[in-house]
Amino acid sequence: MHTLIHASFSFRLLLFAVSVLLLNAQAISAEDSSAPQSESKPEIHWRTDYAQAQKDAADTHKPILLFFTGSDWCSVCKRLEAAVLHEAQIVSLIESQFIPVMLDYPKTFELDPALKAQNDQLNKRFRIRGYPTVIACVDEEMPFGLLLGYGGDRDKTIQELNSMAIAGEVLANLPDTFSLETTTDQPQLEKLVTHLPIEMLADKWKPYADRLVELTPEDSPSRAKVMEIHQQVVDLNDIKAWTSELNSLTGGRGLRGIEPSMAGRRGGQGRTPPDLIKALEFVDARLAESTGKPKKLEFLLEKKVQILATSGQWDEAIALMEEVSTKPWSGANAKTKLKREIALLLIRKGDCEKAIDYLTDYHADLVQQKRDEGIPLEIRLLQDFLFYGHPEITARYADEILAKYEKVPENFNYVYYAGSQAYRILGINLEKRALCLVNLSTMYNDTTMPRLNKAEAAICYRAAGLNDKADELISDLESFSKTDEPVPFGQEAAAPSNSLEQQIQEMTEVAKGSQIKSLRFLATKANEEGAKRLNLEADALELEGQPL
Repeated sequence: MHTLIHASFSFRLLLFAVSVLLLNAQAISAEDSSAPQSESKPEIHWRTDYAQAQKDAADTHKPILLFFTGSDWCSVCKRLEAAVLHEAQIVSLIESQFIPVMLDYPKTFELDPALKAQNDQLNKRFRIRGYPTVIACVDEEMPFGLLLGYGGDRDKTIQELNSMAIAGEVLANLPDTFSLETTTDQPQLEKLVTHLPIEMLADKWKPYADRLVELTPEDSPSRAKVMEIHQQVVDLNDIKAWTSELNSLTGGRGLRGIEPSMAGRRGGQGRTPPDLIKALEFVDARLAESTGKPKKLEFLLEKKVQILATSGQWDEAIALMEEVSTKPWSGANAKTKLKREIALLLIRKGDCEKAIDYLTDYHADLVQQKRDEGIPLEIRLLQDFLFYGHPEITARYADEILAKYEKVPENFNYVYYAGSQAYRILGINLEKRALCLVNLSTMYNDTTMPRLNKAEAAICYRAAGLNDKADELISDLESFSKTDEPVPFGQEAAAPSNSLEQQIQEMTEVAKGSQIKSLRFLATKANEEGAKRLNLEADALELEGQPL
């Protein structure tokens, strides 16, 4: 193995994906739906045996391309495949330049035990944090290519795969005697370095970028390009150092200005309180030093927005973000992203109607850029307003969608989750809440969550006075207990094995009881106003003489 490849594998993978599993599981890409069924797509001949792939790579002097995926459930993986990995030129590129290996993590079917063990081992070895992940390597200790997720930018992804192929060709054909310290082959090193991601050049591959600077003459036509890459590496490492300093100033927990507050969550106790004044001073000082350096400015301005928002200075944070959106180095995608972030700040401030305007513009941009991923505007609104603590807005849009459709389209399925949660918090729309829960129960691969949802739906129907529907769900729940979990002859039924089973059992018993009992139970799950509303309804029934 080449002596250049000796460091241990380490990446700081970004967490992505998707904030809500059901939303991701049901999203349908335009590419999936528009392709004619009769046309056969070009296919990459993925290997599954990693050990054999390593032998093939050694024999052919090709790098390995690893595709970590959830083939039967990961909608982002499917979009990546449909939009990029079935592209004829990409199929040809990967087949000719790589040894492709698919590592699958399915949920609806079982892999061969040996294959599953291999895939699980590689998942740990490469520290995979989400799907899809694509890694290119000549040696697994030092990968040279990485794709995380798929945001819909097809051309950018194709360009990154092309760069991987070029860098991989250089690496795979280096002689075993190659030494970075002694090489004088500037063209070869330039071809490699200019096709590696800046994130990697700022980490394990930094010695190669530094060596290229040494080997490139001052009067070389490529000197400017080499120095630009070198500066990007310096800037990125400065940003890493600044991130560490800001983490220190904020008690090591990060700034949560744009995301929901972490206050009260597990793990937040006992940490040093953030010094937001010093953090803001630090950012302002770095801003003064970073004129003309877009990457640094983008990072620092984002942090300043977060600090301002964390300290409750909403108007200042929003004004700064609007200013950032006018900067010449903010591209179309960045400007689109800023619209959503401004909307989230407005939501946290409480200016929900203005937030809706920004989210509407944000979605229109995604549609124009063909990056909407088939997710309708209404679903984005439901998700953001629920996640950021406005169930009343969520309920409003859930009402509109449920009134419009007898059975919502597949890519609207998130409405069932959002609606059930909003109605629960507010203590309203018991029949609609039950409807959402019943539909939600069809979207799981296991049997526990569907039964939990049906038990809650039965309580909602009972509380709404719809006894026939409540009894039907109870019968369904008891039928599962009798037919799917039989007790062996001569043995007593075992106690529920976990808290979810206990909840199902307890909620089923509530649903078997009176309307008043169900209303009282639902009141314990609602906010203060919702609980008051439900308890008043229960009180009225008691006054009428209904049994408890």
